[in-house]
Amino acid sequence: MGGLVGPNGPGGFTSKENEEAADRKLKTAGLSTDEEPGTGEGVNVAPVVRIISPTDTSTVTGTVVVRVDASDAEDYLGTLWVEVSTDGGATWNKAEWALGSFYDYQWQTPVGAADAQFTLVARAADKSANETQSAAVPVIVNNDETGKFASVAF
Repeated sequence: MGGLVGPNGPGGFTSKENEEAADRKLKTAGLSTDEEPGTGEGVNVAPVVRIISPTDTSTVTGTVVVRVDASDAEDYLGTLWVEVSTDGGATWNKAEWALGSFYDYQWQTPVGAADAQFTLVARAADKSANETQSAAVPVIVNNDETGKFASVAF
């Protein structure tokens, strides 16, 4: 049968089959699927998150797609809670799952900003409330309206 989405979820697999596949993935990565007391190893590991676009020191204008790559060994694709900040972490906006491990946030850059620096940061949380924040990505917004309209004097 095997379609992409079956009666038992993505790929037609049951939750048990998905858990077993995740366990195999962890073992391949050298992690234990059972938490060892005091070691901090196992499935209770924080997500990995990074901003992949725009890149460091890019100049952006208008509406920008901030693309985040976020993944976690214990969660299925698209199940992480991912947010993006455009002000260095002071405020946060939910990013939507796009494809695979990618999440997108549509950022409407401020009108009138001329060579203004903004700091993008992403964070991801998994179902166990483990949270990780990405490295900061500085970008320049250039929505300068100067010179776009003719001045007429009477």
